[in-house]
Amino acid sequence: MNKFLLLLQAVCIQCISAQETIEISFEKSSDTIRRKDADFIYPLTLKIDSLNINKDSLKFYTISIKADDERSTLPKSSYSLSFNTVTLDKLTSKYTCYLTLKKDSEIDRDRLIYFSIEVLKRSQK
Repeated sequence: MNKFLLLLQAVCIQCISAQETIEISFEKSSDTIRRKDADFIYPLTLKIDSLNINKDSLKFYTISIKADDERSTLPKSSYSLSFNTVTLDKLTSKYTCYLTLKKDSEIDRDRLIYFSIEVLKRSQK
């Protein structure tokens, strides 16, 4: 039975100053999915918790989701991730992107894919 294990790395991000904290994590830290003989779309939901955040300061930070190719055993050609890099000020309490697993008619072995959240500071213009 071909199983696919999705491992998501949670992240806690401190931005701006000690008084302003935003926490961003995957709603599920891991999941097991069985690939099928047809393409399968799986939602990946980010959970965003913020306390005392000035929304204006968040526009200088972008967020993206990246696959860890070194640790993942599922080939890149077997999936696609639908996620556009966005600025943190555009996010609500939850944000969903989609992982499309390509069909797999050959059952060979279990595969893993690791995703992580990246937050980068943009230049202030």
